Amino acid sequence: MEVIILAGGFGTRLQSLIKDTPKPMARIGNTPFLEILMSHLKDQGVSKFIISIGYLGGQIKEYFGTNYKGTKIVYVSESEPLGTGGAMKLALSQVESEFALICNGDTYLEIDLLKLQNHWHKLNVPIIVGCNVDNTFRYGKIIEEDGIITGFLEKSDKTNGLINAGCYLLKKNQLNDFPISVNFSFENDYLPKAIQNNKFSVFKVNGKFIDIGIPDDFKRAEKMLLCI
Repeated sequence: MEVIILAGGFGTRLQSLIKDTPKPMARIGNTPFLEILMSHLKDQGVSKFIISIGYLGGQIKEYFGTNYKGTKIVYVSESEPLGTGGAMKLALSQVESEFALICNGDTYLEIDLLKLQNHWHKLNVPIIVGCNVDNTFRYGKIIEEDGIITGFLEKSDKTNGLINAGCYLLKKNQLNDFPISVNFSFENDYLPKAIQNNKFSVFKVNGKFIDIGIPDDFKRAEKMLLCI
């Protein structure tokens, strides 16, 4: 499986803790967060990493180079911010196989890639990885019927539920309707319309999930991931 990692964000809310450092390179102990994520994925047989970089992306390239423990790394660079959708579109241009896993460089998600691939081959439709959390307010909720996504409930309450974990299995040509190097949001400009016209399946995971985008969650990640 080829894996795209979106690592080009500014990390504005985390700058009080990681000044002058790209968010995915924030240290958990002595190890960059991005390396912990890549190690989890590499151990499951990933064939290639495609890393989308932007703000201070040179630090990521300098640290990892073009090979991570035997797995090839290819970089795509945003000369200007492209949004999640634009970054995905640019990275998908480097995918060689039929599909790729896309995940965020600031989110650790414990996921079984073999089960995910089996889910793909069974249904052959795009997949959004969903995760149950105690408080959905920051993320919104996935609405689904029999495993097919029918909608999203945006940041409506603080109850538990199934959220979009920001991880997707998409076809290489999934975003062909959008020009390359155009700024757009995958979550807002693409997904709401796409799920009305096409089947999107949800793949539910129950393992570790942490987004380090805000200081409180970064501190939680330190406790959660130091033992890995």
